[in-house]
Amino acid sequence: MGADEIRSQGFNLNELFRDVTYEIDYYQRDYMWGSEEVRTLLRDLCDSFKHWLGDSAYRRRSHTAPQYFLGPFVYHEPSEKRRFLVDGQQRFVTLHLLFFAAETVGPGSR
Repeated sequence: MGADEIRSQGFNLNELFRDVTYEIDYYQRDYMWGSEEVRTLLRDLCDSFKHWLGDSAYRRRSHTAPQYFLGPFVYHEPSEKRRFLVDGQQRFVTLHLLFFAAETVGPGSR
């Protein structure tokens, strides 16, 4: 595979965030999302998953749960553990902030 080749790959959230460092290059705009954009993303996620959330079969075997398409995240990967975000920064950073907040205020944090 050539260094300039573009390829597509699906990730689950664990694969997306595990064992890799993401960076945002200088030419990228700052984080711009406000509360309305975050609310829209959360509402969309909740609406997409609420129909199967109560199904205990999915909780026992989460890998069988329906997938949700978050949209593309475009990145450049100069090394195996380092990625530079090119597109999808607003959603990506918002997800990171949501996961951080959930970990900070979750049951294990008290």
